[in-house]
Amino acid sequence: MKKIFIAFLVFTSCFYGAFYDMGAGARSIGLGGSFAGIADDSNAMYYNISGIGQMKEMSFTATYSSYFAEFYEGYAAFVVPIYKKGAIGIGWTDTIAPYYNENIITLGYSYPLAKNSYIGAGVRFFMKGYSPDVSTPSYSEFTTMNASGFGLCLSGFTKLGDAMAVGVSLENLNQPDVSIKYQDTVAAVYRMGVSYKIMKDLSAAVQGDMRNGEIKASVGSEYFINAKFFESFGLGDSSIAVRAGYVRGTKSLSNISAGFSLLFPSKLLDLRLDYSFTLPIGYVDGVNSHRITVNLSEPKPLHAI
Repeated sequence: MKKIFIAFLVFTSCFYGAFYDMGAGARSIGLGGSFAGIADDSNAMYYNISGIGQMKEMSFTATYSSYFAEFYEGYAAFVVPIYKKGAIGIGWTDTIAPYYNENIITLGYSYPLAKNSYIGAGVRFFMKGYSPDVSTPSYSEFTTMNASGFGLCLSGFTKLGDAMAVGVSLENLNQPDVSIKYQDTVAAVYRMGVSYKIMKDLSAAVQGDMRNGEIKASVGSEYFINAKFFESFGLGDSSIAVRAGYVRGTKSLSNISAGFSLLFPSKLLDLRLDYSFTLPIGYVDGVNSHRITVNLSEPKPLHAI
């Protein structure tokens, strides 16, 4: 455990810094993270806060992510539409590793500027802490075991006709300092994404991200299929989605992802179950990751996810 703690300390303080952008939501990751130009479910609280303004129903999402031994992440978000006044939302990310923990709480609001155009603002509260036992050699290196800060976020989203949408998100603009022993600022993140509906149930998205001088380009696509199989269970309106994505970065980052969704609409509540798997390609710091997400929302039309 001591080796794991020291390795994670080096990882967070020397290579990436705290609160590295790991993404959120199985659906989003299945699309390669290309979600800023889609932003039509609660995962928008992570990728593009302004996107929650297009949501007309209350929605909740919760994700469990597994990276490698004893390193896990949870994400949850809740969005509430305000009649003709946009929407408000809250998001929470919890990263757990041996002797180390990170938490991010995001509060956001999206306001409709015009028909199908929204502007969003949010604040993110960052909290991290180490908890090594007294036998850990690195314990004496700390004068304090916890740090916190807050970041400011601005974003925009607009639909260009019935098929195309564009989203921009500027996150952690003030680059808060969350240092414990070594200098550690949360890097600003800049995202721009475009989505395009190729046909009724087939869409594609592209996105560019920049963080700490690293540029990432991602592309993804998803397709929804009516699931005749569920008719025998009295779930004739259910559907299945399949998706895939690819990410390429300037710092040797390269991975592919894939996933699927099962959507079960009802008169009381819509349930969507998402799964994604990410496979790094020639990336020494990459790890295979699995994500499982549960989405609950007020009833809405089929495919309007």
